[in-house]
Amino acid sequence: MVDPHIALLNFQEAFAEGLVPTTAGAVHPDLRGHMDEPEPGVIRLTFALPVDGEIAALVMFIEAEPIDGSKCFGVAYAADENLRSRGLATRALERPSTN
Repeated sequence: MVDPHIALLNFQEAFAEGLVPTTAGAVHPDLRGHMDEPEPGVIRLTFALPVDGEIAALVMFIEAEPIDGSKCFGVAYAADENLRSRGLATRALERPSTN
């Protein structure tokens, strides 16, 4: 998996340039969601937390090898260096799994 901080920097740039289509979360509208296929047959779900119009934190779930027939995902997360120690990455990580 890519270094999550590098992924955050790349996502911030692409988001700012309008190159990454995102949708507001149905359950958590403060998150922006993006799904892509970095390799054929591999699903990656990205959840981004914007603050003041810029991506402050990013969480990625990427499909991994199944275990005993069950789907598995690797998880990576990062927060903007200038916004660290505020719990933003933790907030973004916990949001997709909570109501």
